[in-house]
Amino acid sequence: MKKIGIYLSFAALLLTVGCSDWTQMEPVDQQPVRPSEQNPELWAQYTAALRAYKAGSHTLVVASFENGSTNPRVRRTACAAFPTRWTPYR
Repeated sequence: MKKIGIYLSFAALLLTVGCSDWTQMEPVDQQPVRPSEQNPELWAQYTAALRAYKAGSHTLVVASFENGSTNPRVRRTACAAFPTRWTPYR
């Protein structure tokens, strides 16, 4: 039993020391590229199509998440109970 304690403490020491190189902060050189800079021709087509869509007649959807009270009495009426992704009921 004493050997197990020694081995476990030695393993814990190795785990804390062995991973210290992985936890060092390193700067990441990322240059964000805007969609208009990636492909200007495609971006021009997209913005023209978007302007035409907005200028034309289209369906507008308005949604509201208003609970009846400021403090919901049960969880199912709280906004936190909404699913994070769509899953159909089975």
